[in-house]
Amino acid sequence: MFVSRSVIAILLVGALACTALLPAGCDRDRPIDLIDEETYMDILLELHILAAIREIDGEDETRYKAGQDAVLAHYNISRDQFQRSNDYYHRNMQEQQLRYSTIRLRLDELSSELSERYFKLREAQEAETEAPDETEQPDESEVPDETEQPDESKVPDETEQPNESEVPDETEQPDESKVPDETEQP
Repeated sequence: MFVSRSVIAILLVGALACTALLPAGCDRDRPIDLIDEETYMDILLELHILAAIREIDGEDETRYKAGQDAVLAHYNISRDQFQRSNDYYHRNMQEQQLRYSTIRLRLDELSSELSERYFKLREAQEAETEAPDETEQPDESEVPDETEQPDESKVPDETEQPNESEVPDETEQPDESKVPDETEQP
């Protein structure tokens, strides 16, 4: 059987290209069903939140695994597929550390956002408890008696004339000593 030199050259070039691009294209260890990096990081984020909840609440392992299954089902990923992808991404520790740094930043942002929401909610609840309840009926001592007559000493009598000392005399001339002389030069 005769193989042309051009076929051999093409095969060699292809092999060299696969070697040069090993992580990107010709990696034999790369799972066929590898989860894309962004989705992988989203799943890791949610799994770390679940782990934190388990630490705080002391949830049992059964509920924790059910939570993990729910996260994976949300992304339509099997546990085995996630494990294969996780193993693959862990092979390059420098890149995995960068992924975890990104996840840590996202967790910090979520934590800040949740803290802000919590404090706003708490302030609103405190303001609500300090404000009087509008549905409550006022005490009878606070309700004015409609049969009471107003105190007449406080109501002005419209027939009374103002005191003469309170009304300015229109015939009065201004004091000329207080008015500047317009002919004087400063």
